[in-house]
Amino acid sequence: MKIRLTGTEEEITGAIAKIKTCFEVSEVSKFYLNRGGGDQGRVYVKVKNAVEK
Repeated sequence: MKIRLTGTEEEITGAIAKIKTCFEVSEVSKFYLNRGGGDQGRVYVKVKNAVEK
C-alpha cells in the first residue's frame, strides 16, 4: 500500500512514527516541498502487512 502524507516536515515525521506502530514500513521518500514556498510538503510511504502485536 502507498500512503501520501502532506504537512510540515515535523508533522510528517510524527505521522511516520505512528504508522510504524501499525504497519511494516518498507520505504519512505525524501521530503518534497510543495510549490509556492512555505514549509508544507509531502512524503510518500510504502507499507506492508499490519504489525502483529
